[in-house]
Amino acid sequence: MKRFEGSVVAITGAAGGLGSQIAEAFRAEGARVSCTDIRKPDSVDPADLWTVGNIVQTSDANAFVESTRERFGALHVLVNCAGAVGRSMVHAIEDDDWDRVVGVNLTATFKCTRAALKIMRSQEGGVIVNVASQAGVRVQPNMAHYSASKAAVLQFTKSVALEYAPKIRCNSVTPGLIETPLVRQAWIEFANQVGITFEEARAQRLSVIPLQRFQTAQNVSDGILFLASKEACTITGTNLDVSAGELIPR
Repeated sequence: MKRFEGSVVAITGAAGGLGSQIAEAFRAEGARVSCTDIRKPDSVDPADLWTVGNIVQTSDANAFVESTRERFGALHVLVNCAGAVGRSMVHAIEDDDWDRVVGVNLTATFKCTRAALKIMRSQEGGVIVNVASQAGVRVQPNMAHYSASKAAVLQFTKSVALEYAPKIRCNSVTPGLIETPLVRQAWIEFANQVGITFEEARAQRLSVIPLQRFQTAQNVSDGILFLASKEACTITGTNLDVSAGELIPR
């Protein structure tokens, strides 16, 4: 029997490189999958439920979660994967950019979690996995809004875990660098800011990773599926570092 046979899994940010891999991984393990993003990919699995919306808005977050319950009759796992990145020194961060980054990374996580908890409480069980970031653990320059939002996600994860135990578990993952379009765009912006090439920016990041490898979306999805599985039934309020050793204290 597959690990998630009969389970209903809702995934935010599912059109992105990591989000789509998470959806594929859960689907391969037998889950019924509900996806949301600000756009719908050209090609989707016909068995999936797709909701297009801006989950920073309460109405869209609620609609996504409620449509999942209406379609499948339950909600067993929520993966908060939607993310936004930005690069700027604090004095130059515009209000709109702060609101965008914090809104997608933190506010949308809160709103989808709040909506999911109403269902999980009524069915007396569920699992939430939040995608955080290394930047929420170790400060990086020119990313104050991103770092602050991801650090808050880590603390929010612990709060949910503590408040809703023992029936509901909540954990987070801090992925290593994955060469998704979002990450490549961040490298391009950094390279332009400091006057180096994209290849040089990429090489700089690789040089500080102990295992000398970037992560793949599958590496991260493997960790997320573990945290959502019965094998992790005694794990809650914990962050799983999937970074090839980059967060080892030095």
